[in-house]
Amino acid sequence: MTLPAGQFYNPFVKGIYCQQCNKKRNEIVCPRCGYPYVYIHFEFQGEKFNLYHDQNGRSYTYSTAEVDKRKVDHERDEGHFRPEDWRVKDSKERLFETSFQRFLDQKEKKLHPGTLHLYKSYNKNHFPPLYSYGVREIRLKHLQIWYDGLPALSAKYKKNMTDCLRAFFNWLVRWGDIKECPIMPDIETPDSTPRTALEYEVQMGELKKIPEPHRDFFEFLMKAGLRPAEGCALQIGDYHPTLHKILVQRTYSKNVLIDTTKGKSKTWRTLSTRANELVLSAIGNEIDAGRFVFINPATGRGYIPETCRKMWRKYTNVPEDLYASTRHSLGTQLAEIGAEKVYIKDILGHKDGRSTEVYMHPTDRKKKEYLDGIGKVVDIKRKKAK
Repeated sequence: MTLPAGQFYNPFVKGIYCQQCNKKRNEIVCPRCGYPYVYIHFEFQGEKFNLYHDQNGRSYTYSTAEVDKRKVDHERDEGHFRPEDWRVKDSKERLFETSFQRFLDQKEKKLHPGTLHLYKSYNKNHFPPLYSYGVREIRLKHLQIWYDGLPALSAKYKKNMTDCLRAFFNWLVRWGDIKECPIMPDIETPDSTPRTALEYEVQMGELKKIPEPHRDFFEFLMKAGLRPAEGCALQIGDYHPTLHKILVQRTYSKNVLIDTTKGKSKTWRTLSTRANELVLSAIGNEIDAGRFVFINPATGRGYIPETCRKMWRKYTNVPEDLYASTRHSLGTQLAEIGAEKVYIKDILGHKDGRSTEVYMHPTDRKKKEYLDGIGKVVDIKRKKAK
């Protein structure tokens, strides 16, 4: 708009500042922190404004900020400067809805498919109350109101959503869109339901309920202690026939094969005699290194983790899921026969020994043995004296 004669709004450009450390800038790259992007700071009618992006939504470099600074000065001199003309696109770019979608797009090929699926689900079903906020204005009070308004969900699910938000805001910090991550809301302590393990005899009894064509693969999981998704992903080229070892280097996420494991590392696992026999039987005379070791006879292709989980639930009568009935149970069984923790850690492929402790579940039978042993301890000295 053109202002009437005698009325003059004077936007005063304070300068160009670094988006990362807020140092006033005259250089292409910040001499203090090395960050390339800047913002334009000015005051208008007593209010302070910061422009972080140009009219196309791109972060300002010093060169592009200089160009737009001159445009602001020109509009001021012509008497038709309006802050909203400069803030509309910037505000849209900075809305939670737009920014979170950029976050998902940028993470599309970096996150495991299962994690990406969860993040998209959170965004679609639970984050809309945050959509209308600009990411720079979101504070603890906004996040706490959002959290307190969530429907009846498990504490763990709510914690996972909060962790997702934390990852998102940290990403914004790294990209220079915000200065710091807002404080996350107070969350409930996730319910801790301890996993249980199957005793060997029970485990073998349940194994017999699995249809015979699929039984070898389930027994392999019990004998090798791999995560079910890692067992499904094994290929013939991963097997070392001389050392009786197998290389765990890929897994499934949301039933999508990915070339990395949960711990993002490759580990050789020693196979028991029985596990090695099962691998040799599954491979047969096949020499294609890229073929899966265990083939689902119903499909002619490798097993899919979700198929295996459903099969276990369908044919067995124990409350323990496939994961607990195989990998967790092996850790417990090894501990009960006296295996040292360092060996259990290596067999299960853990980097941290604290992870191993989670898998070592005391069984009811062993606890009963110890309880029943009270009062039956023999005093050796007294026995010799008699």
